[in-house]
Amino acid sequence: MSSKIFSFFGSLIAVSAFSLPAFAQVPSMYNSWKKENGTSKVCLEKANKALKDLNLQQVKPIRGGVTGRTNQSVVSIACVSQNGEYVVFLSIASNNDAQARELREQVRQKL
Repeated sequence: MSSKIFSFFGSLIAVSAFSLPAFAQVPSMYNSWKKENGTSKVCLEKANKALKDLNLQQVKPIRGGVTGRTNQSVVSIACVSQNGEYVVFLSIASNNDAQARELREQVRQKL
């Protein structure tokens, strides 16, 4: 499971970083993860709801996760399940460091 998780998580980080428009400064990246009881379906539903509740734009499913964006940040959430538990990975890429940190905390509270 660990190689599957890290491979998928690496893909989400790449999606986050390269989905941002070109900016003069290097984007900030913030990540977080947690383990919960439940299925990947439950995780995906919570992730989708969290991004919509925070009024992110372009909220859409991706393979095993959900993405959304603000005017300065891209949020990627991945759900990987095994044996009645799931790990939810959260990645935020932004050209605004303060917004990225604040958004990470807001999404974490919703998950």
